[in-house]
Amino acid sequence: MRFLIPALAVLLSISSPAIAAPLDTKHIPADTKWLVHIDFDALRESSLGQQLSQDLFAGRGAGAKFKRMQEELGIESTSDLHSVTLFDTRFQRHHGLMMIRADNLDLQLMTEKLKQKQSNLSVTEYHGHTLYSWTRAAGKKYEHEVTGCLYQSDTLLVSRDIDVLKRTIEVLDGTSESLSADSPLAGPTTPGTIMCVRSKGLVTHDLQFRSAFMRQSNRFAMSLGERDGQVHLHAELDAKSEAAAERFGKIVESFRGIGIARTSSDEASQQVFEGLSVTVNETLVEANWEMSPDDAQRMIAAMKKHRQQRYLRYRMRREKKAMEARAKREAEAATKSQDTAQQESSSKDNAE
Repeated sequence: MRFLIPALAVLLSISSPAIAAPLDTKHIPADTKWLVHIDFDALRESSLGQQLSQDLFAGRGAGAKFKRMQEELGIESTSDLHSVTLFDTRFQRHHGLMMIRADNLDLQLMTEKLKQKQSNLSVTEYHGHTLYSWTRAAGKKYEHEVTGCLYQSDTLLVSRDIDVLKRTIEVLDGTSESLSADSPLAGPTTPGTIMCVRSKGLVTHDLQFRSAFMRQSNRFAMSLGERDGQVHLHAELDAKSEAAAERFGKIVESFRGIGIARTSSDEASQQVFEGLSVTVNETLVEANWEMSPDDAQRMIAAMKKHRQQRYLRYRMRREKKAMEARAKREAEAATKSQDTAQQESSSKDNAE
């Protein structure tokens, strides 16, 4: 699913189609533990998406990767892509299922591309649907099997877990249960929502993640969208304990305070951080952040610059360590060579 990441990052500027693609939990299996949904129609309608798309498509990177994904899926126009949804029935890295909703997906083109790249492609049938399976990174450390299914001409399923894919087919067929209306993962999204993230039951599982945030949470929900000319970010977290909830609330407040302090000379940037609020009620933590699309664009640009600087520092540290290790090896080799020369000299003197 590596090609999903560019899809999440790309913001499209082409005019949106008449059909919107908000989250539909009737397509999600009942035992799902987490989900992420990106509504590309809402994204295209947003001012933020229209602004950022120009930068993202200007050169290489996410835009080029998305273009390659578009060609492999047979999507003729970027306006044909409606939504991408990820979900899984367990918490495991590099796992889960991806559902792509798009117009006019080209099955023939996709299978031709697969056959060109995957010599081990196998084809099976499940409940009248054709499944295509292949092995990625064959013979390497991260070797894994992937299965795909074009459920309908507008719905593509891809997963590393064929059982989750089969269960999703059953849900779409109406022969298996979907998320119940009272599930923490269910419920409608507000108009203008671009992305939503939901998870439940985090602390009841033996998580492989180091994040204290995930280990101390029972439920988490986040939504990002634009409405009434403003970008809205809303997050809810049900903590494991009231003490944990207080800690999470203080973290958000500290972030807000640091942001205000660091932008004291820039009134516009300061107002962005002042738009962040957090409330704690027993174990429930709620955060709301509101800003203009222009402010959101500036913040994203600042975050990108910060990430690039961190990566540069990381590269410099690695290069420094590599140089130190190389110098150490060279010094050890020189010392060993000198010791060997002294031993040979000593042996020669003794022989004489």
